[in-house]
Amino acid sequence: MDDTSGAAYQTEFEAPSSLSTWQNFAPRFGYSDNITTIFEGNTSESEEYVVGLVFVGCIIFAVFLMWAILLMVFMCIGHKMGFLSGASFLRKPDNPFLQEDDYGSEPMDEGRMLQNSGMHPQGSSAFGLSSNTARTQKVPTVGDPWKSRPTYARCIFIFSAIICITFASLMVTQGLTNLQNSVNTIHDNSVKLNGLADDVRTVIQEGMLDLRDTAGQIRGVLETQLSAENFCPADPNIEDSQFGKELRLQADDVVSLLRELEDFRESELNDLKDAMDTIFDGSEEINNEAGDIDLTDWEALIVLIPYTIFPALMIVAALFAFFDVPMDRYHFFISWFVLPVFILMTLVAIVWAGAMAIAAGVNSDFCLPGGRDDSSPDDNIRAILNIEGYDTDSFSYKVADWYISQCNTEDPLFDTRNYGPELETNRLALNDFIDQLQSSGQIDGLAVYCNRDFYELDVLLGSMKSIVDVLIISLERVLDLAQCGRIIPLYTNVMYDAGCSYSPKAVFWVFWCTLILAFFGMIMITLRSSMKLTVIDAEYVGHFPEGSQSFRHEVEEEEIEELDPNPDHLQAHQEEVILDEPIAGNGFQYPSKNAI
Repeated sequence: MDDTSGAAYQTEFEAPSSLSTWQNFAPRFGYSDNITTIFEGNTSESEEYVVGLVFVGCIIFAVFLMWAILLMVFMCIGHKMGFLSGASFLRKPDNPFLQEDDYGSEPMDEGRMLQNSGMHPQGSSAFGLSSNTARTQKVPTVGDPWKSRPTYARCIFIFSAIICITFASLMVTQGLTNLQNSVNTIHDNSVKLNGLADDVRTVIQEGMLDLRDTAGQIRGVLETQLSAENFCPADPNIEDSQFGKELRLQADDVVSLLRELEDFRESELNDLKDAMDTIFDGSEEINNEAGDIDLTDWEALIVLIPYTIFPALMIVAALFAFFDVPMDRYHFFISWFVLPVFILMTLVAIVWAGAMAIAAGVNSDFCLPGGRDDSSPDDNIRAILNIEGYDTDSFSYKVADWYISQCNTEDPLFDTRNYGPELETNRLALNDFIDQLQSSGQIDGLAVYCNRDFYELDVLLGSMKSIVDVLIISLERVLDLAQCGRIIPLYTNVMYDAGCSYSPKAVFWVFWCTLILAFFGMIMITLRSSMKLTVIDAEYVGHFPEGSQSFRHEVEEEEIEELDPNPDHLQAHQEEVILDEPIAGNGFQYPSKNAI
């Protein structure tokens, strides 16, 4: 009845490389990695395991927390920390003028030159120099030079944003997809196991246990009817009837066989039914929980939207700043909505990275206990059964271990399987006895000889035969449902595939993706000045010129008042340039210093 010959259902456990990698990667600092201790309750061993497990998550939280604290300290220090405080990048006004032909043929008069002296934004035509000199210089091109700190920072900023978009997509396509595969595998196999357990417990209850009482009552009546005193009341020894003697011997055989059935394996069947009840309840709960999980629908994929759109919006802001495109409303939107939300998104990624680090530790500890290559989740399942109170000698533990070992241990259903031949022997004996009773030519004469009616005995024997037939069919059905070829694939699919293949892949993909999102998100927050327009350094210009300030960058009035609109170094430069200019006239002569 049991398909244990071909062993096509047997599957060897192959641990994914990610499990052993995590075992070597995640430090425990001497703490235990025995996951079964958490099933023992609040003990010192379980506390030790939890401490070692959360250590990696705490390290991740601590690193990003220190990073965030440094950024807040830089913000409090202010502009002295430069772009690290969130202030705009500063630019030196190199070569600030156009060529004469580009500027125009009409010279700038002194009044216009002085009006604009020292107060021009990036791209202006004069910085306190003479009009002739102004026409021989260049205005800087739009944006920062390629080899400059702002350009490097914006390149890193844009690269980080692209990385965030890429790994957000990978987290969905790889992490959530594998996780959904794990959920689907658990759900599908739990549905099969639920139906299997329901069939087994129904057959045991209705086809065997419910008939046990009836069979026991009929057996008791048959034993009384077939006893020497009652079988033939007129002649208990049946001295003068050869047919009666033969029939009496058959009756003794039937009684003996019925007595051998004892309690119809009540204890074994009850244990098996209890095991099926437990499996049914557990699989029913899994079905209810896993059936509602869909990580690939639009509600789950919505996580991809903010981690794609917000970095893209920030890339656009960085490009605007790179090309000196003033977009005040867009910068306001980025500053007061996109950036705060992105900071919260980065915080969520940090929390998920820490949580997934803990989940990865649990997964690897369960699937690869001790980090040994020859270990499997089977070892932990057996240990958990012992902790939950299942003694190794109990029937339930033997049945569980039989399937866990893929039917390579002592068969706990051996006695139950032998119950089938016993029932078959009883059925054959009852058939022969009934056939003899129904031989009308002889049974009528025996009825007269024994002075009794054998009709009631015939009815009882027919009822007993029907019960034995049902018991045989029910037993065959139970053993067919419980065969290794049905149960083991369900176990290996759930434990090996869902629990130790799809699940580790999903956990590790989500962990690395969220960790990368958190890291590059923090880089973008650190380089948030890349989204601001570069301003002229106050050391070279009298003040921050109007029109060049970027969003969320306001200059204190006290700072403006303290800045000299015509610093000494620029005045000296102006005087030197004027002295070097030729005086227009009939000839080119350089004036003396006294003339100035």
